[in-house]
Amino acid sequence: MNTAKKLVNGKGLIMKKALVCLLLVTGIAQAQVNMHMPVSCMSKTEVAQYLKGFNEQPVAIAEITRKIEDVGQTNVILLFVNPNTSTWTIVEKPSGELYCIVLGGSNFNVVP
Repeated sequence: MNTAKKLVNGKGLIMKKALVCLLLVTGIAQAQVNMHMPVSCMSKTEVAQYLKGFNEQPVAIAEITRKIEDVGQTNVILLFVNPNTSTWTIVEKPSGELYCIVLGGSNFNVVP
């Protein structure tokens, strides 16, 4: 069974490692370098429809605090993974009703 399947199937140690990976990715995203990456924000329904196309399931959730105009704002970060194809997507939910697709890719694996 690949690591993505183990993660989705609820293996505790792998879930903890996935959360560490998620936190590392979001930490990197907060670095002082502005990469001007495009981010697609939409309603919860639209994001769910998008993720359905990849058959990705939520596997981790965390909070991130961003400094916007000198004010700290806490947002929710969600990690979705397809256990069969190993595709993944990170979605950020800022305040309000928007959900933003921040990153996505393939070959998701948990570092041993």
